[in-house]
Amino acid sequence: MICYEFEERFIEPILDGRKRITLRKGDGAAVPRRGERVALISGARVIGIATVHGARLVGITIRDDGAAVPTVDGFCEEDEDVFARLDGFEDEWKMGEWYCRHYKIARGQTVAFVEIELGLEERRMPW
Repeated sequence: MICYEFEERFIEPILDGRKRITLRKGDGAAVPRRGERVALISGARVIGIATVHGARLVGITIRDDGAAVPTVDGFCEEDEDVFARLDGFEDEWKMGEWYCRHYKIARGQTVAFVEIELGLEERRMPW
């Protein structure tokens, strides 16, 4: 079973259903298949088990104003905020700030990620 690690700040949005996608660096790591079950962990604890509903390639560009912009068919500028919220962020600027810091993405740069859509099946909180 593939395990995905999350920072503590993402636990609540995962468990209450606001964070329904995760983006993982498109660097050749295993991509789960639709229907596959994955473990969601934070620290050394399993916070839930989810089923993969889909996976696709996504480019994340950090605009000059710091906002994260997904480059995916079907997403246009008015959907940036929706995309950020599905990934557990308040807005596209908070998402951009986190991706710049976590993945060292410079403004104006685009980096490939795999977007994984998750359906939470089992919660393992509180512990």
